[in-house]
Amino acid sequence: MVHVFSAFSLVLGGIIAVILVLVIFKPHKLLFSALFSGAAAFLIAIFIQSPIQQIPLLILGIRTTADIIIRGTTFVIIISFYTGFIAAIFQEIFKYLFLKKENSEYSLQVGLGFGITEVIYLAIYAFMSIAILGSIPENTGVLQYIAPGIERFLVLLFHTLTAIYMELYGIKGLMITTAAHGAIDSLATCVQLYIRVIGYDMLSYLSILVLYFSMLALDILLLRISLPLRSGSLAF
Repeated sequence: MVHVFSAFSLVLGGIIAVILVLVIFKPHKLLFSALFSGAAAFLIAIFIQSPIQQIPLLILGIRTTADIIIRGTTFVIIISFYTGFIAAIFQEIFKYLFLKKENSEYSLQVGLGFGITEVIYLAIYAFMSIAILGSIPENTGVLQYIAPGIERFLVLLFHTLTAIYMELYGIKGLMITTAAHGAIDSLATCVQLYIRVIGYDMLSYLSILVLYFSMLALDILLLRISLPLRSGSLAF
């Protein structure tokens, strides 16, 4: 189940990330064709990646998280890497296909549209879960309330900045972005499965911190690469 504060945190984290992108890059105007292209890229990617992630599990007779966990640590790691890199491959490929070469402002907003659509998608899922199952009744700790917001803030920045990076570096940029995305998603899945089994302990908190600092480091690196394109230097 999802706590209502976690759902609102998710939305707030996305909003703050959007504001930060607009403040830093100061796009000349909102290009709705680019934003809709980013949204389309996300929806196509999620439509394709989800069954590809699930089909092997269904073939193995796996229906729940418990079915994954009961097979042991090695299997959990394999599944985490499989689902993480499948998500990365399809999301980055479709994002890349909607970019426009030598048009960084358009590419910026494709990435922004992609990230915003993911926030909306996850928010709808979260609030539907709350409507159907209810909010978590017990006090589960402040970190669990703010973690979705921190994650969405970092991920939306990542999607926006990697769009610029791929526009700049082409196929090489796509490969590097996919590798980074896959590694982050794989670690995140491992942490989520661990928490499902053990709950929140010192190791899970440390793992979350490592995950978030890794994402922050990637965002800062990508931002340093993209900074020369800020303000008036972004090209139509």
